[in-house]
Amino acid sequence: MRLSSAVEDSKHIFFYLVLVQVEVGIVIVVVVVVVVVVVVVVVVVVVVVVVVVVVVVVEAAVVAAAAALIVVMVVLTGLAVVVVVMITVIVIGSFCVVVKVKPSIHRYFQKEKFGFSVWTLRLIPGKKYFFHRRTLLLLRTKMTCPLFPGNLTGRTVQ
Repeated sequence: MRLSSAVEDSKHIFFYLVLVQVEVGIVIVVVVVVVVVVVVVVVVVVVVVVVVVVVVVVEAAVVAAAAALIVVMVVLTGLAVVVVVMITVIVIGSFCVVVKVKPSIHRYFQKEKFGFSVWTLRLIPGKKYFFHRRTLLLLRTKMTCPLFPGNLTGRTVQ
């Protein structure tokens, strides 16, 4: 094996490892967003049911106030969903970098190469992947490869 080939392999393994960690992180963020949206919808449904019951029990003069309350709750729910989505996009965007993988990178890697564990995963050629900056920093400061000049870095694979 040539030295340059070993260096390329170390880059590939590094990006496979980071990709798996970030995909798990994004799944957690999506689950949190879904839970928040479900909670907001449940609250709105409860409020609407309470308002409808009050309208049925109380005089018809309260109908206008109840309708206004329903409209306000729907608007607030929409705003809450928009805010949650915006915060999620900002958080993911602020902690991620884009790496474009060239078509020749499409091999599978097994565990324990260059002294650290790597999950088996396939990178799709030409697709953009998002890598967590804090994960890159962690790998950059703690992991080295004897065949790679200096620490592994999070730069784009050329």
